[in-house]
Amino acid sequence: SIPSFCLALLLCLLFFMKLNILPVTGLSSWKHYVMPTLVLCGGGIAITTRMTRSAVLEILNKQYVTTLRAKGLREWKIVFVHVLKNALIPITSVLNNVAISVLCSTLIVENFFTIPGIGRLVIQSVSNRNPHMLLGCVLFLAAVICVITIVTDFCYMAVSPQMRAQYKRKGRAGKSAKGGLAQ
Repeated sequence: SIPSFCLALLLCLLFFMKLNILPVTGLSSWKHYVMPTLVLCGGGIAITTRMTRSAVLEILNKQYVTTLRAKGLREWKIVFVHVLKNALIPITSVLNNVAISVLCSTLIVENFFTIPGIGRLVIQSVSNRNPHMLLGCVLFLAAVICVITIVTDFCYMAVSPQMRAQYKRKGRAGKSAKGGLAQ
């Protein structure tokens, strides 16, 4: 629940001011990537972990899991093969939102850590009053968000057997309709 700019300040206070082990600005070594990565991934990891836990706990209470245990399957096989496979559907939707929020958080993180990128370009185009550059950046970010959403839809189809069956039914219905029109 900590905003990225607050988390960035806290990490700078801890790792730069107190411990003096990580640099704040620049990108000349691997150490420069640690704090921006922690800031960008901190909230996403927390949300994904919480959603994974609740989805797994919900599925562990299902009757088929009790049946699998009664058949004598090992617990790790039940969890990793059967439970996590069914828990991937809500996790996929959360990962879509996390990816989009990480993309939007780069605006703040790139400026805070002076990293050259699309976030700094957006802020510079606003401060320089360059609407054409700002529009180009916003269109690029919108295109990336659309690609993330499309990839998420394909992931839904790969994870969910119901969506695969629905897609196959629509495909067969479209082919039979085309065949009927051609005759």
